[in-house]
Amino acid sequence: FLSLVLALVMTMSLVTVSAGAKDFTDDSEITYKETVDVISALGVVDGYSGGDFRPDDVLTRGAAAKIICNLILGPTTASALSAGTAPFKDVPVTNTFAGYITYCSQQGIISGYADGTFRPTGTLSGNAFMKMLLGALGYDSSIENYTGANWQVSVIKQASGIGLDDGNDEFVGSEAVTRQEAALYAFNMLQATMVEYDKKDTIVVGGVEITSTSTRKEVVNNDKNETINDDDKMQFAERYFDDLKLSDGTDDFARPANDKDEKKALTINGTKYNASKMVAGEDIGNVSVDEDYTIYLDSYGYMIYVEENDEIGDYALLMDTQDKSNFSGNRALLVFADGTEKVVDTTENYTDNSDDYIPNGSIVTYRADEDGDYTLKAVDATQSTGTQNDPNQDAVDGFKLTNDKAGIATDTSDSNSEANVTSNSKSVFVVYDRNDDEYTAYTGIKNAPSITAKAGSNEKVAAYWYCKSGKMTTIMFIFPEKNVEIEDDSNSTLFLAGESVSNLIHDKDGDYYEYNAIVNGEIKTVKVDKSWGNDENGIYKSYSTDKYGIISKLNPMTPFDGDYDEKQYLEGAGIDKVSADYTVTLDTVRGGKNETITVADDAKIFYVDEDGNIESSSYRSIAKDSNDKVYAVVDEYLVEFLVIEEVDDKKPSKPSVDNDISVNLDDPSDVKVVYTGDEPSTEDILVAIEAALEDAGYTVTDKTVSGKVYTFTAENDRTGFTTEFKYDASKTVPGVGEQPATPEDVEDIMNDSDPSKDQWHTLPSTGLDQSLENGKITLSGKLTAITADNWSDYEAGAEQWFGGSTDFTSYDEFVTAVKGICDSSIETDEIENIAFIMVKVYDADGGHNNFAAVVGLEDGTVVFAKQGTTEKDYKGAVIDISGLKF
Repeated sequence: FLSLVLALVMTMSLVTVSAGAKDFTDDSEITYKETVDVISALGVVDGYSGGDFRPDDVLTRGAAAKIICNLILGPTTASALSAGTAPFKDVPVTNTFAGYITYCSQQGIISGYADGTFRPTGTLSGNAFMKMLLGALGYDSSIENYTGANWQVSVIKQASGIGLDDGNDEFVGSEAVTRQEAALYAFNMLQATMVEYDKKDTIVVGGVEITSTSTRKEVVNNDKNETINDDDKMQFAERYFDDLKLSDGTDDFARPANDKDEKKALTINGTKYNASKMVAGEDIGNVSVDEDYTIYLDSYGYMIYVEENDEIGDYALLMDTQDKSNFSGNRALLVFADGTEKVVDTTENYTDNSDDYIPNGSIVTYRADEDGDYTLKAVDATQSTGTQNDPNQDAVDGFKLTNDKAGIATDTSDSNSEANVTSNSKSVFVVYDRNDDEYTAYTGIKNAPSITAKAGSNEKVAAYWYCKSGKMTTIMFIFPEKNVEIEDDSNSTLFLAGESVSNLIHDKDGDYYEYNAIVNGEIKTVKVDKSWGNDENGIYKSYSTDKYGIISKLNPMTPFDGDYDEKQYLEGAGIDKVSADYTVTLDTVRGGKNETITVADDAKIFYVDEDGNIESSSYRSIAKDSNDKVYAVVDEYLVEFLVIEEVDDKKPSKPSVDNDISVNLDDPSDVKVVYTGDEPSTEDILVAIEAALEDAGYTVTDKTVSGKVYTFTAENDRTGFTTEFKYDASKTVPGVGEQPATPEDVEDIMNDSDPSKDQWHTLPSTGLDQSLENGKITLSGKLTAITADNWSDYEAGAEQWFGGSTDFTSYDEFVTAVKGICDSSIETDEIENIAFIMVKVYDADGGHNNFAAVVGLEDGTVVFAKQGTTEKDYKGAVIDISGLKF
């Protein structure tokens, strides 16, 4: 019934199999034997630990998500998926399929039910599985009508039309799909052509989401070999399984091996391979079930050469190991070649008290069995910048990796290592970002970032690498210290349009602002972590993102100093051009730089309007203007990148605002102001309020005063409605001090007011970030949880906070006390963590050191305990702790 046979293609048509592999014990029950062989060999659908496949067991929704991930990501990468938070209320992060379900949900391939559940153990109909496969092929549910009452009709029409049900003449879409049917449909999908859309826009009108008409087209294969169909189209296997090839050989009767009438199965795992008359290489009698081998086959499928593999799988860096104890088994912490980090169960004990010891900091290859247990094998020689058994340490100041330059300076003092290595387009680099605790993987030196270590504080680099051949880097794991600058060309030349900034957004990904931006010459919308505030504007040399795609670090570009030899950033006001010479004069405002510079032929030029909307422009479109803002990147005497931002000549200049004054407009009847530094005058505060109104999209049309109450009448620029904003100058204006960086800083602050409070100094979390925005004291950062293990460090301070009269006899009593002061709306079983913070608020009466208990709830949010959170406690200030995390 199959018209195709898929074979793994390597050097000399080799096939890699496990020496201990066996046929499934229930082979006789498998109808679609050939497809099960191929799909199970690829690791997409596997058998059970008992050696059976259970072909007629129905597929669950969770298992279906795993199949989709194995198809798109490959089994190794898919197995490392995890869920930071529960994707659905009935799928906790500990669920076996949580990572797979999260990934498929984020990609829009699957969805849950209206009640917020996913029902991972529920059965899946054939139609539903086909819908998932179509999603993975690129078909858009909203465009193709895969939603609504008649979605099954649209799905099966499309699935059948592209052959996803080929081989099952009795397909009934409403019936539950079995495991072997899933293997069949996945096999057919490997040969299906992927699709994309010319246009796919979604807008919201009156609360209704509308998707614009789009034109579907087949994806063109411009970059990869035509391994499935020689049709210039991208089949699924050509994108995701480029080691797979359609076998066009002949069988023993000189007929095509993929002839419909003559089925010839090539089973990659679980098949008995017959030997030819002469077999070279390893003695078959000495083949061990504990090792992996490469088997070379002749054109008839007989073995002609057997070779033991030195390595057993992909690469990873071994960070730490744990042996078996009363409560857990053997484990290892691995950083994989794709940048994921995971604690895995291991088949052996790899700690230093075992015969299978592998030092931490070793690069290993690995394989995982059906139960998810990993077998590790150290590569021949891991090289490093320091002590191999201490990963992430022993940084040096001479490391230098430069994008698109093959040579890498490792500056190691280890006499057993080579000081310099080379790299090529296949070298893999895994780089750790300490600021975000994330790894990023790059393949090829042209895609790698530039990393240069220095001798300054926290500017060194530690690295671990493996050269499979000579000095050519196969894989390198790099650990820059926190002040090392990482220049990633894929995350470079960023322009943020300040006028486009959104209000603060809080969702499952974090707290951030959205900006219209130019990223590497493309107009996009980006997310910027709230710690950077809502007033960023201009060009940045590079940036870093966290795992949710939120920009967490902005690296400034070198300011222009007249040196044209290096890449620099020129910012100013006013522009002119000399058309005949393809030249511009920048910063023409009086007192400006008046720099006349040639524009590169391929320069990227953009125009930004008053609202921060960005559009591509050209040299021809540049017009002389005396006050438009200009932002330019100049490199080797040429303008490579130019942004012109419109300034309305008729619009009055924006009030000059002291950045230390922050205004909260949430309640127009009572505008609140907070400041840092010296106490501002009433005049300064009024200017700050007017500026805040303009930033919020209002135009002030009238200002009046009655006694100490100042009223701003302002018109909303979008709606035209008028609102009165009142500020009472008779009220005390609160100021706020800096967050303590260490417990010693807390002790100094407390002793300034009351030396008897020494025991408080370890109580609050320190090192938190604090900012003033929208009239709020905003705290963010990682809290230190008070636990049973560290309770002794906090006991005295906690007793003092509860009034000094409470004497806790145990940590549990303390927890009970904190839960007792929480808001009644919080269920006690929702509380997972407890910590304290300190905010110094001051006014005319002096400083007030406010301690407050905060609790972390099971959904990841952090809220105040009820005590110590009133406006009085903070002297009229508003405090936002939504950015605090445990």
